[in-house]
Amino acid sequence: MALVTVENFLCWKDKFDAELLEIKKKWIKEEEQAGKNKLSSKQLFETDHNLDTSAIQFLEDAGNNVEVSESLFQELDDLELEDVEDDPDYNPAGPGSDSED
Repeated sequence: MALVTVENFLCWKDKFDAELLEIKKKWIKEEEQAGKNKLSSKQLFETDHNLDTSAIQFLEDAGNNVEVSESLFQELDDLELEDVEDDPDYNPAGPGSDSED
């Protein structure tokens, strides 16, 4: 059994840190390579034209008959929703609005 000294501990730690750094570099490189092949949702939508018709196809397959459970809307008063107009920062012509200037 070897005696641990400050010198041999620091030597071991330097080797350990170097090995750990190599592992991290390899992991980062793999992540970067994997990320290059991934498309954003917008890119997927723009390139795969099946995505823009999938909702329509879903509705057609369901016979244009989508059922909504009214029980989801029975207790809306319990939600304590605030009117947007009561918000002092509310701007109906602000970003994200449907109004045009």
